[in-house]
Amino acid sequence: MLPGKVHLLHISVKTSAEAQRIQAEVKKGADFSKLARRHSIHSSAAEKGGDLGWVSDKMIRRLGRDISTAAKELPPGSVSRTVKYRGAYHIVKVLAREPPSPRPIEDVAFTIRSRLLRKKHGKIMKAVIEDLEATLPVRILDEAGDAGK
Repeated sequence: MLPGKVHLLHISVKTSAEAQRIQAEVKKGADFSKLARRHSIHSSAAEKGGDLGWVSDKMIRRLGRDISTAAKELPPGSVSRTVKYRGAYHIVKVLAREPPSPRPIEDVAFTIRSRLLRKKHGKIMKAVIEDLEATLPVRILDEAGDAGK
């Protein structure tokens, strides 16, 4: 399975008061990306208007419990409450969400083919050994050279 993923925007600020002001602006309909560019202390995200891109479920866990919960539970288009994490205040907006999905057959075809060939090879070898044991006086020795049969 391919993990689920979420397209996130993110604003990180130093104070609770600043986060509350930004939350109020977002509720009034202000452009989240513009606010991220103007206020976010996370410079690489701020340059992109707070866009963190598509973040896998696995990576979301690294954002801290409260941010992770918000990112996983919010429907697309929603904005999180302010979350304090690692000395800063964070606001997250979920743009879109993709649930976990099966891997495309092209991605797993080699693995499937290899497993099937190993299984087939094992059956053929077992049949050859059984045939040899039935027709020839075959003794299988263990590591010490003692006959097991």
